Amino acid sequence: MPTSPFDITSQVYECDDQETKGKNSVKYKRYRCRNTGKYFNVKNVTIFKNSKLPLLKWFLALFYLSIGRISSYQLIEHIKMTQKTSWFVIQRLRIAFEIPDFETMLKNVVEIDEAFFGGKNKNRHKDKKAPKCQGRN
Repeated sequence: MPTSPFDITSQVYECDDQETKGKNSVKYKRYRCRNTGKYFNVKNVTIFKNSKLPLLKWFLALFYLSIGRISSYQLIEHIKMTQKTSWFVIQRLRIAFEIPDFETMLKNVVEIDEAFFGGKNKNRHKDKKAPKCQGRN
């Protein structure tokens, strides 16, 4: 069971799911703090608080920002959102990068699994196809 961000000693109740309004309708599990009576969800104590943007778009923006410098207009091309929203996301993520706790997380050796990006050979353009390709090439 989660702990309340408002009062750590308080009991927490699980509430019905609340569906956000708008084009990107997402359900988040809501909880209620017994002592304060305030509602909270998974985004409350993070940089994603007070944002109606789905977490998937946040994580995609975080990915694009972590691989290199990206402007808000470039982010619009990768993730379908308005320029105002993309500017807001980039500002929040840049502030989060300045927090010292984020810097120390990946200091030691980090291992990742291999990934293949590129699609199937049959879907490539005629001059980009690899001859006698089975699987990954």
